[in-house]
Amino acid sequence: MRTFEWVWPVLVVACNSDATPPPPPRPETPAPALQADPVGEKDEPTHGDAALPFTITKVVTGQERRLSPPFHADKIDREMGWTYVEATLGGGTFGWLVPDKDAFDRIELVPTTSADGGRVVETFANAFKVYLPKPTSGGRLGRSEIPVVLVSRATSWLTTTWRCEDAEVFVQFNLSELRGRFVQKNRKGSWSWAGCLASALRDGSAP
Repeated sequence: MRTFEWVWPVLVVACNSDATPPPPPRPETPAPALQADPVGEKDEPTHGDAALPFTITKVVTGQERRLSPPFHADKIDREMGWTYVEATLGGGTFGWLVPDKDAFDRIELVPTTSADGGRVVETFANAFKVYLPKPTSGGRLGRSEIPVVLVSRATSWLTTTWRCEDAEVFVQFNLSELRGRFVQKNRKGSWSWAGCLASALRDGSAP
């Protein structure tokens, strides 16, 4: 299993739902606003911060990790359980596993197919106007561990930071409304994150 360094939130859904996402953290460098993803779904204005919305399509509790696709299954042992979250972005699908506990410092990014991962990576790179990594061959897709940190909680919206190597990107999501978005922290971080997503979701790691 490949290991990245990232930051993510506590998996908690508030009872009340706020239709307006909280303002994202201010980026270190200005970036153009993106108010819709390529599928055409609109989100709230991002106050000048570049943001890329995605749609959450699945939230499945009581899972355990598996080494082969789809990399998760219903839990059958006494070990810690996981919650699987799946989302669509730019016509592609990606997922992640979150530990079923009150506080944690990691998730595991889960690919679906290489083609789906390619669409997610291309959409991310185009939205934040960064280099699209060239595909590589011979890799094997699998779960990628991502340390995460909760930045803030506003009603049912969570703001988190994901870190890959030395790069960071904000991720905001609302599990009750099944919405989320990537928010650019700085251009350098988005550039590096495109490469991380390509490796985790499209190309895989060397066997």
